[in-house]
Amino acid sequence: MKKKTLGILKVDPYLSPYENDLTARMDNFIRKKEELVGKKGRLKTFANGYNYFGFHRTRKGWVYREWAPAAEALYLTGDFNEWNTRSHAMTALENGVWEIEISGRNTLKMGGKIQVIVIHNGNELRRIPTH
Repeated sequence: MKKKTLGILKVDPYLSPYENDLTARMDNFIRKKEELVGKKGRLKTFANGYNYFGFHRTRKGWVYREWAPAAEALYLTGDFNEWNTRSHAMTALENGVWEIEISGRNTLKMGGKIQVIVIHNGNELRRIPTH
């Protein structure tokens, strides 16, 4: 099988001595891209994850999504539920994504304090959501 020549080498033949390094970098890029978005996924979709993850207002209240592939359980807690660490369990979706829907558009307020309780290997970890 003939080795595919990188297009950049046709444009700039002075890079030819670095062909192996450039090929290795391209192979690493392709492998990482497939790991992040799959064979047919798009980096733009991955980069726009903020549109899906985090807190978002809905008609009935709020939805919060977090990616925690190694977690056994996730709970949302904060001043909105008087810091009850188990009253707002999140639901596991596919591919390590967790979600919770919270009723009431005024349940979460600007400046409110919130934590995500992550159960991992039987340990309780407290994390502050990014947004």
